[in-house]
Amino acid sequence: MPQKVAGNNTNCLNCGTLIHGNYCSKCGQLTSTGQINFKETISNFLSVALAFDGPLWLTIRLLITNPGKFFREYISGKRKTYYKPVAFFILTTAVYLIFRTLINFDPLTEESVKNDLEELNNVSTEIVEAFKLMSVNINKILFLLVFSIALSFKLFFRKKYNLAEYTSIALFITGIYTMVKTITMFIGKFTEVEIDNIELGILLILIFYSSLSLFQQKSLLSVVKYALVSIFSLILYLIFALGFFFLIVLLK
Repeated sequence: MPQKVAGNNTNCLNCGTLIHGNYCSKCGQLTSTGQINFKETISNFLSVALAFDGPLWLTIRLLITNPGKFFREYISGKRKTYYKPVAFFILTTAVYLIFRTLINFDPLTEESVKNDLEELNNVSTEIVEAFKLMSVNINKILFLLVFSIALSFKLFFRKKYNLAEYTSIALFITGIYTMVKTITMFIGKFTEVEIDNIELGILLILIFYSSLSLFQQKSLLSVVKYALVSIFSLILYLIFALGFFFLIVLLK
């Protein structure tokens, strides 16, 4: 099918601005557009999201090597260069869930989870059911981890940034943690290594490392606060998750 051209008046089909050249100077859309199809959609996604010189890989590299610099630059307004926090969180979560489905990973086969469930024999049925649901589905509600990290940052570093800024930081941290979980999931699936404690340890280290890199203070008090942010984030996450699934059990 022939391409749609921007008309005799050379106005952008997206915003109506008079255009010169191949791109609109106002919104950046191409002068001409073709019929929407799957090939174009997939190509656009890959070129923007997964380009090796694009914002995704730069974002991942900085989140690993220097998260503090990344957070400060993003919050201060340098955003076009990097991947957006919500998009990054959604992408990493989607990749995790897709691979989990493909390899048929079941957390309840983990020995540590079975032992935890056996210790709940004398607990109320509702709590047991909520714990079982949480054990299987906790990685499907990682948005609760985002809020847990953001609230913990706000609690211990109240004046530095606002809650929305801490939420953006938490989305990036959770995204990196989800990438780690994707790797450890394969380890847990194809080896006999118990990954639960490994993942929790990595989460604590990741939050601590991000805090240290962000605030760049190395006094004893600051280090203690970084540790507390990590611990409180994990505790809040488990409390929110158990409460969420307990509510589901009650509503049934």
